[in-house]
This record gives sequence, structure tokens and C-alpha cells, in this order.
Amino acid sequence: MPECTELEKAFSNVLWSIGLKDCYVQFDMNGLLRGGYRDRMEGYKAAVFSGWMMPSEVRAKEDLPPVEGLDVLFIPSSYNLLNAETGELTITATHGKDPGSSGEGGAPYSGDGNGNAMNSIHEDMVERIKQRISEAGDTEKTRAFATKVLRPYANACLLARREYDIEADIKEIFEHEGH
Repeated sequence: MPECTELEKAFSNVLWSIGLKDCYVQFDMNGLLRGGYRDRMEGYKAAVFSGWMMPSEVRAKEDLPPVEGLDVLFIPSSYNLLNAETGELTITATHGKDPGSSGEGGAPYSGDGNGNAMNSIHEDMVERIKQRISEAGDTEKTRAFATKVLRPYANACLLARREYDIEADIKEIFEHEGH
């Protein structure tokens, strides 16, 4: 759309000539380029559930009013919520509900009682790896399993800006199990 680019330049030059150096004109072509409703919704769903777009951003793109509490990223490994500002992880899957809570599905499991479930998630993953080691021993396949199990946790740590060395963790797990 070279015509649009030329118009943007012309209007921007007018703004600059009257002293508005920090201003420019840029046409929003998204309305013309966006697909049908179903295609957009499928795209948004993929973006939100793959962790690269927040539900609040989808609402903004669709020109919908903001809704409090939607500034969260979903972590693809189990569709948990990661608060982009605090790094707090909330488990939303049924298996992540606090077994002692009442009501349908229970409350989000907080792990250490401070709203941070990441340590509990890690402990669960380590237990699964230890179980596999006890069943299959220290094999290349078992180590690949450990990497596969811990990769989502490593990604969550990255998003939460927590230090985590997956290789050192795997080494420690296998050493602790005597292998």
C-alpha cells in the first residue's frame, strides 16, 4: 500500500513543519487486513494459550473495554497463569487445586502458602523423575524424560525472572538418587 505510505509521509511533514517534531501520522491498516471473526478468534486463542499474548491485549485489539485481572500470561505446559508484573504463578488445572479446599474445584494451590506455587510444581516434577529413575534406572532415555519434564518449569522460571539451571538440577537429581 505505497499510497498510504506516501500520505503518511506527507501528513507527517506538515506536522513537522509546524514544530511538532515528536508527532507523525501512521494509518491503522489492521481493520482492512484482519480476517473474519472465526479466524481472529482462533488466532487469539492460539496466541493466549501459547503464552505470547495476554487476554487483556486481545480485548484491546478487538476494541473492547479493559477487564481487571486479565494481565496474565498462560504457560503452555499446563495452562497455568503467570502474573507478568509479580511473577506469581497460579495453577488453574484441576490437579492443581488445593485438596483441602471446599467448593467446586477448590482454590488455586499456593504451594508455599505465599501464592507462589513454583516450588511445589518443581517438587512434583522431581518426584516424577525420581519415580522414573527407580523404574528404569539412569539411562539416556530417563535423562531425556527429566529434561522434558523440567522444561516447562525452566520456561516458567524464565518468565518469572527466576534463576534456574536445568542441567545442574538434572545432575543433582540423578546424583541424589545414586546414579
